[in-house]
Amino acid sequence: ILFPVGKSAYNPAVLTNSGVADLFSIRVYDYVSPDGIENAIQTSGQAVNRTWLISESVAGGSDVTLKMYWNAGEEVNGFVYSPGLMNVMHHNGSIWEELGYTNQSDSPYFIEKSGISSFSPFTIGFTGSALPVELVSFQANCTENNGITLTWTTASEHNTSHYVVEKSRDGIEWSVLGQTAAAGNSTQLLNYEMIDSEKTNGTTYYRLTQFDNDGVYEVFNPVSENCNRTTSNNQISTYPNPSDESFYVSLFTETMEGNGQLTITDASGRPVYSKTVNIQDGNNVFHIGDMNAAPGIYYIQISTGTTITDLVKHSLR
Repeated sequence: ILFPVGKSAYNPAVLTNSGVADLFSIRVYDYVSPDGIENAIQTSGQAVNRTWLISESVAGGSDVTLKMYWNAGEEVNGFVYSPGLMNVMHHNGSIWEELGYTNQSDSPYFIEKSGISSFSPFTIGFTGSALPVELVSFQANCTENNGITLTWTTASEHNTSHYVVEKSRDGIEWSVLGQTAAAGNSTQLLNYEMIDSEKTNGTTYYRLTQFDNDGVYEVFNPVSENCNRTTSNNQISTYPNPSDESFYVSLFTETMEGNGQLTITDASGRPVYSKTVNIQDGNNVFHIGDMNAAPGIYYIQISTGTTITDLVKHSLR
């Protein structure tokens, strides 16, 4: 199927699904952001200033070949077409990852990749320049005196300068908690730690930003912790709420682990969005950025094969 999409220019995409039949949607914006979310902050490493946001109605079962087209003049970072120079990149919710390519051309300009089963967003990047940082984990855990320890682990770093940790009580307004120097360059696991010694009631949110030496930065998905939690039930919430189509689902669990399904239904109980998530014991945060749903009230639930959370209500404006 040809999707005749574009924003300031015509940047169509062709999608072929040889897996389970599904409904797909595609839209484009004219830059590449570090976190994959539509905003005005651009990142380095891309070859073309375009992002294709692709979503499917029901997650799982798809086997897609994706072909994305761009025009001369939309290339950046010293782009010169050469076979094998570029690859398809996909933002997996934490980082941009290289998928490689199946076919590419300069007449017309396009790149194609088969075997895709996870969606939104995609761009075109230089091979071997995907990410300044590969983040393995970012966690918030309570200390004995109700303070919170923030820890994060990186698998590799390239040209990194420093990290900034911010905190928020509502997931909307953020203040800087602290800053720590980065390793610069590394290909081994590195562990970082920062402590928030302020005692607070209720849930506190934290987000991590990595800066590289030329000023480009990447904001990672936030995490949350509540040191006044008195039950071990699975607790689910969203923030900010209400929101536009970009928001986060927070899950604290002591009984769910492994692959799960995040499902969003409308007020009539009709499923409008589904996403496979990886659940870890403790705090989990999942980004929702591609619902493509009308404003209104929606209900969110996460389930595994044996456990299901309560419904949480979320408002899209």
